[in-house]
Amino acid sequence: MIKRLLATSVCSFLCLFSAAPAQVAPGRAEDEKAIRAVIVGLSDAWTAGDARAWAAAFTEDADFTVWNGLYVKGREAIEQGHRQIFSTIYKDTRHRMTVRSVRFLRDDVAVAHADASVARKGEDFPASPQVVPLFVLVKDKGQWRISVFQNTSVQPGSVAPPAAPKPLPTSN
Repeated sequence: MIKRLLATSVCSFLCLFSAAPAQVAPGRAEDEKAIRAVIVGLSDAWTAGDARAWAAAFTEDADFTVWNGLYVKGREAIEQGHRQIFSTIYKDTRHRMTVRSVRFLRDDVAVAHADASVARKGEDFPASPQVVPLFVLVKDKGQWRISVFQNTSVQPGSVAPPAAPKPLPTSN
C-alpha cells in the first residue's frame, strides 16, 4: 500500500512538472549570448597578447585561480600576471575556448563551463582540451563580467567529449 501511494505521488509530481511549459525569462537569450561573447572574447585577447583586454572581462575584485593553484585577487593583478605571461611563456600562442554550458543562478548571476586549449602559432590545437575553466559571472549596470574564475588542468582521459551546442532559447 505504501509503495503504491509513494509511486502514485511521484508519478503525480512528475506529471505536474513535465506538463508545465518551459518558461524563458525575458532577456535570458540575450544574456546567454552576452556571457558567451565575454568568455570567447578571452580567446581573442589571449591570441592578441592583450593583457588589458583579457583583464577587462573581469570585475574589479575578481577571484582568479590558475590551473596550477596560483590564486590572484582583482582585475589589476589579473592584468599584470597576463602581461607577464604574454611576454614570456605564452608569447606568440593562440587560445581557443568553447563554452560548454551557461546556467543562471539568478537574473544577475550565472555559472559557465568551458573547454580551452593553447597552441603555439603554426601548431594545431590538441584534440582534447587542456583546461576546463569555470566562470561565475555577474551582471552589473547591464554588463556581464567574470567575478570568479577557476581553471582546472585536464588529466588524460578525464574529460568527456563536448556536448553539442544547444540553440539559444527563443522568446515568443
